Amino acid sequence: MWEENMEVHASSVGACVAGLNAVKMLVNVKDELIQKGEETLRALLPRESKSKDTDLALLSLIFPYRTIPRDMALDILQNVTLRLERTYGCIRYKNDRYYNQGSEAEWCFGFPWIGLCYLELGMLDKAVEYLEKTKRIVPENWEVPELYIGGKNVPNVNTPLAWAVSMSYLFFKKMDDAAFQGKKIKQVVSDK
Repeated sequence: MWEENMEVHASSVGACVAGLNAVKMLVNVKDELIQKGEETLRALLPRESKSKDTDLALLSLIFPYRTIPRDMALDILQNVTLRLERTYGCIRYKNDRYYNQGSEAEWCFGFPWIGLCYLELGMLDKAVEYLEKTKRIVPENWEVPELYIGGKNVPNVNTPLAWAVSMSYLFFKKMDDAAFQGKKIKQVVSDK
């Protein structure tokens, strides 16, 4: 996603594996290409790359790509939440220099993305926790910033950022759908 070093990144390999799997019904994709990507992922994970032990981009392997087993997804989520989570979102990775004025910038789409990952894994209690965190960073006018400048705790000029707005909206919508499904299931059970 934001490859700033010349090295292999698990999130990028995962995107390729997911893409090849998605199109193999439409075009001829050699199975060995997918297998090579999966082998590369197994060799790298749970790291993002040789130089980065964790990175926010790894969440893409859980949502939307769905390319890794549940136990690895849980490892990645634990690493991201313990090492990258901050007050207004998540840093992309340790020592990120983008908008760093004393500390790493806090990316607002981090909270809804983590929430979407927990929702994908069926962990509604954790998804609700990140729903509350996301609500704190979404202003009334929905102009969600790209990030909060590290060391200053003020939004940068890229406000609103479509990615942050859409990620928040998607998370809220999926949580509403999950709540509706939960009510429907409870209603069916209570009707019996």
